[in-house]
Amino acid sequence: ADLLDDEAFVTMEKDGAFASAKSIWNWYLIEEQQPYLAAEGPKPTLGKAGKQLELKKTNKMAAEVVSFEFKKTARHETTDQMPKGTWDKFGRFFVSHGLKKPGLLDKELRNIKIYSMFGQPLQSLEKIANLGQFAFRPRPDDILSNKEIKTLQKDYRKKYGKIYREEEIKERQMI
Repeated sequence: ADLLDDEAFVTMEKDGAFASAKSIWNWYLIEEQQPYLAAEGPKPTLGKAGKQLELKKTNKMAAEVVSFEFKKTARHETTDQMPKGTWDKFGRFFVSHGLKKPGLLDKELRNIKIYSMFGQPLQSLEKIANLGQFAFRPRPDDILSNKEIKTLQKDYRKKYGKIYREEEIKERQMI
């Protein structure tokens, strides 16, 4: 399966009912399985001696069964109180942040932990004072204006066609 086609999500669970209970962040990857017709059952891929098996073709009107597999990719525990999680706009990074247990002199010190989309820890910032909220830097949806996009759609073959044709010819000669 192609990782770009898969979806990822994060769940948070508390390990107890008390305010001091630790929070657990779990990352999951959802993979779509090979669809099959309900009347035929799941398709085997290889038989004995590595030959591909063919199933008898039965009912063409049978319902197609699409199934998904949930794979747990990571698990991280945190002792922050009132934890919150935020995905960046493009789904590449996940940030968890929450209150740190207060000590004698400090009040509401926060932790920020940045993870990849698969749950790999990338960076951890601890004991940040006076942090009220966290937000990713806003990014533009498009770098080009609508007018520039329309002109590119009209003229891209004229502007770039010759350059890319020459590159393709060079690549074919190398092979």
